[in-house]
Amino acid sequence: MRRGRSARLALAVLALVQAACFVEIDHVRDPAAAFRKARAQAERDQGRPGRAHRVNVLAFDADEGTLVRLSLPIWLARKIEGHIDLGDEGGRAMERSVGRSLARRIHVQDLAAAGPGLIADVEDDDGQVLVWLR
Repeated sequence: MRRGRSARLALAVLALVQAACFVEIDHVRDPAAAFRKARAQAERDQGRPGRAHRVNVLAFDADEGTLVRLSLPIWLARKIEGHIDLGDEGGRAMERSVGRSLARRIHVQDLAAAGPGLIADVEDDDGQVLVWLR
């Protein structure tokens, strides 16, 4: 029994290492430099041929002064896609970017097939969100 538990733990650790998820949370007053750098990366990725392999998100909450960077593999994004509640605000970011009707029909696998590059760049009084594929 103990051996089985250790094997499952080792497998879970291996899966997390393989996933190479990256989450970073910082408190900043002005996120402009981070967004310039992220947009430049998205532009460089835009011209790359082939399928995308990673989803990248840079989000800034103006009220909290919180800057969040997230990068995760496409396969993991597909697995969790239907299990995440973005809440009212999170769901509206994509709607503001591409429109309500289209936002409801977009799925991670469709985005990955489109290839690397910018997906959404939204800014309002509450903050900013940038989403791109690499």
